[in-house]
Amino acid sequence: MSMSNFLENKILNHVLRGEVYAPPTELYIGLFTSDPGEAGTGTEVTGAGYARRPITFSPSTVGTTSNTADILSPASTAAWGTITHFGIFDALTGGNLLIK
Repeated sequence: MSMSNFLENKILNHVLRGEVYAPPTELYIGLFTSDPGEAGTGTEVTGAGYARRPITFSPSTVGTTSNTADILSPASTAAWGTITHFGIFDALTGGNLLIK
C-alpha cells in the first residue's frame, strides 16, 4: 500500500507547514481494473451494481493496521472486469484517493 499524491501533500503540509488537515470521518474502499497510481488515475469499476463500500480500521501498532470487519460487495449484475487493485477514498463517490 502507498499513499496517494493528495494524501502525501496533505500530510507534508500539515507536519512541515502547520496547515490543518482534518482526516475524513468515513472511509470507503473502491475496486480498480487497473493500477490507480499515486495520482488516482486508474480505472475504477462502475455500474453493474458496483458501489464503494465503507471500511474501518483498528488502531495502528508498530506501523500496521487492518480493517475491523469483512468487506462485502453486492453481487454484480454484469461483469466488472478483472479486479487488480483497490483504493481507500474519503467519499462514497468522487472524493479523493488516499491510499492505494
